[in-house]
Amino acid sequence: GVAGGRRWVEGAGDSGSFGFALGTGVSGLGLSLFNANGVHCWIAPSPRGCIQSFKALQLELATNPYPCQRGDNAYIYNMAFVYGPVWLSFLIMTTSLLLIYCRIRKLNLATARYHREGRQIQRRFATQATLYVLAWFLSWSVMSSIHVRALNTHDHNFWHAFAGMTLLPLQGFWNMLVFKYPEYLAWRDQKKREASESSGEGNT
Repeated sequence: GVAGGRRWVEGAGDSGSFGFALGTGVSGLGLSLFNANGVHCWIAPSPRGCIQSFKALQLELATNPYPCQRGDNAYIYNMAFVYGPVWLSFLIMTTSLLLIYCRIRKLNLATARYHREGRQIQRRFATQATLYVLAWFLSWSVMSSIHVRALNTHDHNFWHAFAGMTLLPLQGFWNMLVFKYPEYLAWRDQKKREASESSGEGNT
């Protein structure tokens, strides 16, 4: 039934997430991808400034004058292990939320009797979904731009890196605020009703 299908999807999602994290972690250890990158450990080439194999091919170098001792082609693995899946998840999340919104809107239009209540639900879902998307984008956009910058230049900008490393760990905090937002709305509406009732009793 529906419950069985939901359990299967949840189990597949949990297994896939755990398997991907474990698989990429073990692969990263085997390929010596984890190295010092500024002030933190990341998928990075070592020593800093070495010429990765893919870059040597792009430059058409006969021999690599400064090959990487560890983390060769780290930028490619960064895209395959981190940023590719991250932006794919962003696309899936945004598409899913948009489809749910369209479904709610369709039901709202078809249920004329509860049209006003349905519009409120539709509006609040749209706000909640937009906040989740913004929380994700705020956390990952700067780090993604750092990776794009690294593909084109070896120059490091301290404030660019500082902003990325500050915003990325805050994703859970932003999500917590968005998750609690409906509770805040319920509390606000309750206060408005109490104030309205108190005002009505005073006038009476």
